[in-house]
Amino acid sequence: MGVVRSGQMDRWSSISGPDLGFMNTLDAVVSKAPLDCVRDLRASPTLVVTSDYSGQQKGSTFETYAILIIGSVGWHAWEAARVELRRSFKVGRRRISFKGLGDSCKRRVLPCFLNAADQIPGLCVVLAVNRATPSLFCEEGAMDFSSPALLPYCHYDARVFERLLRVIHFVSFFLAGLSRQGQNVLWYTDQDAIAANDERVVELTGLWAAVFQQYLQHNLRHIRCGTTRCDNGSLQIEDLASVPDLAAGAFSELLNSYAAEGGTPTSRLVVPVPQRLSPKSAHICMWLAYTRARLNRLLYVIEKVPATGGLRVKELHLHALEKL
Repeated sequence: MGVVRSGQMDRWSSISGPDLGFMNTLDAVVSKAPLDCVRDLRASPTLVVTSDYSGQQKGSTFETYAILIIGSVGWHAWEAARVELRRSFKVGRRRISFKGLGDSCKRRVLPCFLNAADQIPGLCVVLAVNRATPSLFCEEGAMDFSSPALLPYCHYDARVFERLLRVIHFVSFFLAGLSRQGQNVLWYTDQDAIAANDERVVELTGLWAAVFQQYLQHNLRHIRCGTTRCDNGSLQIEDLASVPDLAAGAFSELLNSYAAEGGTPTSRLVVPVPQRLSPKSAHICMWLAYTRARLNRLLYVIEKVPATGGLRVKELHLHALEKL
């Protein structure tokens, strides 16, 4: 499958191709983002990616996919800050996760942890997919494992395999748009069902290598894929992966709360924060709304168009979030 570059900006290379399907729609929306919303990462010799996911629980209206892409240039400010935070707040070796914010120590460190993340030159993208959309890759219904192309993956649960493909395509898409010739790429995914054991990680790596080539129009140097289990004991990877973990969890709760109260917001209207939104999600969403950090944020909602059955992408801008 060929990919055609439809123009090039300083920070984002637009990607389109006849075989990219829905990703052409996503590219059209991302390409319109203001330049100051997309961090230039091409000066860094290495790009580091961490990703996490939320909203798979029963009753959730949206699943969220959060991807953090940062450059190795400028890493030192974050590294020094996160080490000092762990020391001063006596966090020990505990992971700072969305689900773990019932821990009072983690709640205390959360504002400072998010402020430290703002020192990272990079981009945090959160994509929410309405669960009424069974697949981003099949026009009708879910994956059909009886097809020859999917037969080798018939041991997967269909929903897990769909999630695996979404993650791989989202990561590949944003890396292709942000990277340049000769960079290294290191991707660490959360250890959920798509990377639950060594066999799943091997399969993920093979699929990613194949899909990534569909998006890339330049050669990268070294490409590596692993999970947060690859952490060397310093908690570097764990802490970096906490950023998309927090973003995915809070954005999922925000959209699910809106859905429970009657609908999803649009970028054209400023609507009150849902009354049922938890304090932890309200705080993280206020952080997601901040636009003056070195770490840029992009928030998207993907859902079906009722009239046509096609998929649309809405970019959301959060404004002055606070509990009412």
